[in-house]
Amino acid sequence: MDAPEFICIGEILGSHGLRGEMKVRVLTDFPDRFFQKASARLHDPSGKEPDCVIAFKAARRHKNRVLLTVEGCTSPEEARRYCGRLIQIPRSEVRPLPAGCYYHFEIVGLQVYSAQGGHLGEVVEVISTAANDVYRVRGETERLVPALKRTVKAVDLAAGRMIVVEEEEI
Repeated sequence: MDAPEFICIGEILGSHGLRGEMKVRVLTDFPDRFFQKASARLHDPSGKEPDCVIAFKAARRHKNRVLLTVEGCTSPEEARRYCGRLIQIPRSEVRPLPAGCYYHFEIVGLQVYSAQGGHLGEVVEVISTAANDVYRVRGETERLVPALKRTVKAVDLAAGRMIVVEEEEI
């Protein structure tokens, strides 16, 4: 299981105001990185536009979003050009998490086994809910596994596997 080279921290939703600010949906647990003078890669998931590097000039909170100003973007028309692009950082810049906590990109792709050793499938998506994350596991059947200590007994990133207790076993 190859780790991604770049990690997504935000998505540009559109422009805001008349000075080239961009509305950003925050996709990181560390939104303060937008408020530090930094740079990031812009990636177009459609592949129509080449990746480019942007330099953060300023940022401010607005509702549940971040309004980001970048070097060289001074009009709403320029900001709209970036709509739909993903803001990414190199994997090497990801902040360490406490023991037992994992980034979504680390969980997706893990092979899931029951506590009895049966292979249940692969984590194909992490769904964030108000209560807890839920892992969508695709195997012979598709199942949802709540990301709870009572359900997930072990995560071994090096081996690419997760051990879970199935609901009947709880």
